[in-house]
Amino acid sequence: MKTMTQRQQVLRHLQENGSITSWEAIMKFHATRLSGIIYSLRKGLPHCLHDGEQQREALHEVLLTSGGGKLMRVEFTVLGEPKGKGRPQFSTYGGRITTRTPKDTVIYENLVRMEYQRQCGKARFAEKVMLRVEVTAYYGIPKSASQKKEASDA
Repeated sequence: MKTMTQRQQVLRHLQENGSITSWEAIMKFHATRLSGIIYSLRKGLPHCLHDGEQQREALHEVLLTSGGGKLMRVEFTVLGEPKGKGRPQFSTYGGRITTRTPKDTVIYENLVRMEYQRQCGKARFAEKVMLRVEVTAYYGIPKSASQKKEASDA
C-alpha cells in the first residue's frame, strides 16, 4: 500500500471532517506547516480531483468555511493614508528585556479596530476558523515623484 503525503492526509481529513486545526495536523500527520499545505490545496488541486469543476468548488468551500459553517463576508473602509506596522522597540529593565509597540502603530491599529466596530457592528468570526483577508490601499503621490519624473524626462 502506498503511503499518503501530508498534503493528501490533510485533504482527506478536510473532506471527512470539514476542518482541521494546526494542533491536529501536527499530532495526526506531523505536519508543522498547515498554512502552506492549505495554500497549495487552494492553488492547485491534486490530479485526482481535476476531473470536475464541481469537485473543485466543493473543496474550496470546505477550505473556506473551515468546519462547514456559513461563509461570512465583511467589508469596511478606513479613511486616510495607510500606515505600515512599526518595528517593536526593545529595552532592558532590571535585567529583563521588554518590548514596546510604537505609539503610531498602536494609534493606527485602534483606528482600524474602531472603524471595524463602527461599520460592522457586532459581526464576529468564530474562533479557530481560517480567514481570507484582502486589503486594498490607496496611497497619495509623493511630492518627490514629480521631481524625479522631471529629472528623468530632461
